[in-house]
Amino acid sequence: MTEKQPSSVQPSAVTLQSIAQDILTLLDRKALLELRAKIDSLLGLSVELSTSKPTPHPSEDAIAESPEPEHLAWLQKGVVTWNDWREQNRELVPDLQGANLSGFNLAFVNFAGVNLEYANLSGADMRGAFLKEANMKGANLYMADLIGVNCQQACLEAANLQGADIYKANLSHANLQEANLIQASIRRATLVGANLHRAKLKQADLLQANLVQTNLSQADLQKANMEGTNLIEANLEEANLLGANLNRANLCRAKLYKANILHAKINGVTLKGAVMPDGTVHGGGAAVISDQ
Repeated sequence: MTEKQPSSVQPSAVTLQSIAQDILTLLDRKALLELRAKIDSLLGLSVELSTSKPTPHPSEDAIAESPEPEHLAWLQKGVVTWNDWREQNRELVPDLQGANLSGFNLAFVNFAGVNLEYANLSGADMRGAFLKEANMKGANLYMADLIGVNCQQACLEAANLQGADIYKANLSHANLQEANLIQASIRRATLVGANLHRAKLKQADLLQANLVQTNLSQADLQKANMEGTNLIEANLEEANLLGANLNRANLCRAKLYKANILHAKINGVTLKGAVMPDGTVHGGGAAVISDQ
């Protein structure tokens, strides 16, 4: 596979995007996305992220319950009051199922173990939130700010995280089956042992993410940026990696059986012990992956 090497005087598209993302994480989310779109446009990259909110929720009949009024009332008093209330009622499991929290300022909120199933958190500021073991199945987190959140062992099955900023978040052992992460920023996030079976990660930015032992089987990773990611022992069986950037990724002992790696970028990739798309085991020499 032949790759064009970047000019010594011009940074790569990935480098420019990474610099912009690191500098702008504290800016308003809308402004950040607008600037990112301009950068992508200047670099000749396609931008598919919609500016309108999708409708990811199931029908009203599918949602059996509404949020507990008393619990929602405590949250509406503000994060500090909510966190104090939770500290005083540690045995209580708050129920915010189906709650409309779109655009709420929930930075550093304590949502550990909270039932947020099918909740609307689109555009919410949840930076630094504690979401360990929270139930967010089917939740709408479209364009939410999830920078640095702790989502260890949380359930995000079929959740909508399109365009969400998940920079440096901890999603270890989280359930993200069939979640929508299209064009989400998951840079430098930790997803050790997470389940992303059949997740939608088209054009997602996973730069230097930790994906050790992560289940990405049948995931859609078309044109995803996975440069420098740690994919040791990750399961990528039948995953779609069409045009993905795997430069300098560590795929030691990863499972790539029947994965689509057509036009994938593999400069400096490590494949020792990896199960290749054809079922053979890589011996550890120079990476050789033929277009299929």
